[in-house]
Amino acid sequence: MMNADDLQSGLLNQRVEDAVDVPGVFDNCFFHSVAAHLLANKLPLPTDLFTPNSKNAGSPAEQLKETFTSTADLEMFNSYQKQRFPGAEDSEMLAEKVLVLGVLYREWFAAQLLKDHAHRDELFDNNDVTKVSFLKLINACREVGLETALHDDRMAPIYEANRDFFDNLHHNPQLDEKQAFRTYWEEQGYNNYCQHLASPNVKVTFAEFDPVLKAQNVPYTLYSKQDGSITAQNAGDINQPHFELAIAEKAGHYTLLKNAQTQDALNEFAASLDQYKADREALLSMSGTQAEKREASRNMTSPLVVAICPNGEVANNQIQALVARVAEIKAQISEERLDNGNQTLPSLAQDEQLTSKEQHVLDATTTHNQHSDAKKAQAYKEEVKRLLIAGRKGFFAKDSTDNISPDEIEGAEALEGETDEDFAKRLQDTEFKGAGLK
Repeated sequence: MMNADDLQSGLLNQRVEDAVDVPGVFDNCFFHSVAAHLLANKLPLPTDLFTPNSKNAGSPAEQLKETFTSTADLEMFNSYQKQRFPGAEDSEMLAEKVLVLGVLYREWFAAQLLKDHAHRDELFDNNDVTKVSFLKLINACREVGLETALHDDRMAPIYEANRDFFDNLHHNPQLDEKQAFRTYWEEQGYNNYCQHLASPNVKVTFAEFDPVLKAQNVPYTLYSKQDGSITAQNAGDINQPHFELAIAEKAGHYTLLKNAQTQDALNEFAASLDQYKADREALLSMSGTQAEKREASRNMTSPLVVAICPNGEVANNQIQALVARVAEIKAQISEERLDNGNQTLPSLAQDEQLTSKEQHVLDATTTHNQHSDAKKAQAYKEEVKRLLIAGRKGFFAKDSTDNISPDEIEGAEALEGETDEDFAKRLQDTEFKGAGLK
């Protein structure tokens, strides 16, 4: 007969088995898990997640920030889906949001690490046999050689970020070298390390970003995918939703556990990911050029499928394909809104004339909004002109033929059928104009 502990263990193992297999593209599965956890629990994103960082100018994350300036901009995926499939049920669009946020979160996590001087000092040297350090890698290189030292994959980011340093390392210890090593680490080495971790397609371990989760007081548990045992945990803020991950140690891939509060959103997320995989397989099975496959990808259900295809298949660079695709989607939404707006505006006759005031506004507006493309410039000018004509019932309304001129105000009479109130308004309108008040 199964006891309570066995039952609890069995339930946990089932939850680990049913965890969402988040995308591994860009080696961002950890960051994708963080993003999906926050979105599924409807938790706020960091206030500075979308803030440009000049130190990373030109990075994929900074390029994405040109399209996404705030959390609200993520809703463009919802708008795009409704535009493509009118009448379709609302969707959280978690797959698309997570792919974007994964890139932003990687850089954000690295920025938090850079500010953590306690972690910097611990990563330089520590006495914990379970942890790596800059000095431990130096000693290992001297004792067993670089290749053997890097069998511990936790050492790889330190080496890769400081390759020149290790390639020129003296085999024998030098006088007062530890202080020189510390100076290098504090002034350059640790910064190199954080910048390296911020780059997409760099494999990271949980230990690298554990300090950030703890600094943010995030309650989390990391389970082994193999047997459900706890690999790492933090009590954190018990009032916050628990962040539960499982890791397949050999592959270093994370999956995100569901609970009663998140299962609906994460089941929808998982279904979207299945669609992405199906669309990717369809694309990869097609014959044709990269350009032809990219064009085909635009008509698939998964709007960002181009970003999860291997480099060289549909695009030469996955991350740049993502950057280009989201910018394209945002532009399409803007064009659609403009087109829809134009449908309610009057068409322009060739001889449609503007008043002098309207012409002044048109000239001033189009002068300050020049397009290098002549066709775009003319289209913009026509658009402004159409708006001016459509708005004549408002601020630029032309004078009515029933208006009373100032010279006629003394002998003016009410029109046939006009009420005393309307006649008074016409008289008042003329007096206001004469006084320069209208």
